[in-house]
Amino acid sequence: MARGTSFGGLHSNRDLGLIQQTVDVQPAPPKLNIIDVPGADGSKDLSAQPAGRVVFGDREITWTFALYPGARWHTKHREVSNALNGLACNITLDDDPGYYYVGRLTVKEYNRDATLRQITVTANCRPFKLKQGETEVTATLTTAYKTIVLENDRKPVVPTITVTAETSLRWDGNTFTVSPGTHKILDIELREGLNELEAATVSGTGGITMVYQEGAL
Repeated sequence: MARGTSFGGLHSNRDLGLIQQTVDVQPAPPKLNIIDVPGADGSKDLSAQPAGRVVFGDREITWTFALYPGARWHTKHREVSNALNGLACNITLDDDPGYYYVGRLTVKEYNRDATLRQITVTANCRPFKLKQGETEVTATLTTAYKTIVLENDRKPVVPTITVTAETSLRWDGNTFTVSPGTHKILDIELREGLNELEAATVSGTGGITMVYQEGAL
């Protein structure tokens, strides 16, 4: 099977009969805030948010597809337009199967001459490509604090935390006490790399599960 792209539940080759010729994934542009300072050398870079990180704008992906010899141009034109134009979906490249993009598609152009018939599709996508499947980390807890290492990709993310007993959590010098159940604590935001969370039950034993969606640029 020729390489291609999955748009939601449709594969460009297997389901739509398109030959993927090129795919161009543009990088997510950082949102820069550069201020010129009159009377001073250079400028002032205010791009970093209060949390000390730069945020990013949407990215664009462009595909060029060709038709198989003998494919009916007008039929394929209608089929691709109906299936893809305006569709919001998860997008997975065969060449990068561990991640998916989230975006909206536009069937941008149809080209036809005596020898070649091509369809161009673009997608306006969120900045981060997301890992297929969520990351899940579990641990058994006692009243002695346990250090739990949470490895994260580039995208900052707040994990969903589920505990089976009343639990104390230490993070960045702060302590949070949570009751049995599922919680999202906005102050516990994972950064890129290895993150350490300390956890202990208030009494007895218990368990903790942390689930989060990793994303890369």
